Amino acid sequence: MDNKELKAALQTVEALISEESARLQAHELKRLYEPIAYILNLGGKRLRPLVAYLTYKHFAGDRYDATKIAPVIKAVELFHNFTLLHDDLMDDAPVRRGLPTVYKKWGANTAILSGDAMVIEAYRALAQLDGHLLPDLLDVFNRMALGVCEGQQLDMDYEQRDPEDLTINDYIDMIRLKTSYLFKGSMVMGAMVAGLENSEIKKLDHAAERMGLAFQVMDDYLDVFSDKPDFGKVKGGDIVEGKRTWLLLKAYELDPEALSPALNQSDESRRIAEVTQVYRANGIDRLALAEVERYTQEAIEILRSLQPAPDSIIDLFESLVRRIV
Repeated sequence: MDNKELKAALQTVEALISEESARLQAHELKRLYEPIAYILNLGGKRLRPLVAYLTYKHFAGDRYDATKIAPVIKAVELFHNFTLLHDDLMDDAPVRRGLPTVYKKWGANTAILSGDAMVIEAYRALAQLDGHLLPDLLDVFNRMALGVCEGQQLDMDYEQRDPEDLTINDYIDMIRLKTSYLFKGSMVMGAMVAGLENSEIKKLDHAAERMGLAFQVMDDYLDVFSDKPDFGKVKGGDIVEGKRTWLLLKAYELDPEALSPALNQSDESRRIAEVTQVYRANGIDRLALAEVERYTQEAIEILRSLQPAPDSIIDLFESLVRRIV
């Protein structure tokens, strides 16, 4: 997929989300709906609705009609941003994408209530789908949404456990729910609206799962090793916050004796530096990138088994790993 094609796809997705944001912004109950429009307008890469759109567009072929997939695009983005809104509240995060979070701008009560309304608005969007599609799509959406919540709970539970008691498999189980389920749900719903056969949809589901795993491990890697100042996070933030990441658990697996004193450093800058050194000394940066590549190639292999192969989605997956989208 060339940059022109990707840009056109993003423009279509952005237009649909902007349409939804404007509708919410115009509501007379400003205190409830302005925070929703605000977080939608903060931007982001729109990856989940883009996955849904590209999947639908490819498999719909000559039957392509952007209005058919619009309800899914809006529902997915509303739900994803709902999770971010409540994540910021749970994490006491002051800033998202360089601006105050809803929680900091309007307070905790508004963040909770507006987040609840976002979920309802997501279902309202889905209700615009053709009636014969709705029951099965609702089932997919519900499994996606509940999976994300279950993954978030596991993430919270893991933060209370000694990381030495956790394994890489525990972590993969958690991110499969918290991260992959949104990619899976977006791709499957796009395929369903396009009318794809169930056997092919199962392949897409598995490919999206692998891509979600690659995306999250890459996110863990970039938190520590990214040299881009605009990556959107404080470098080493996961180390400071004590997040259970792929890198941390791999370090406990390979060199717990060196890692423990590094994590116990009281000075945050020194803690980041020493933990990063443990990662480098054990080749964890290279191991993480190899894991990302493995998951990515597994996803692409599945996609290439489809006929016709969805080149646009393959290109998007590859660009996600390189983080050029």
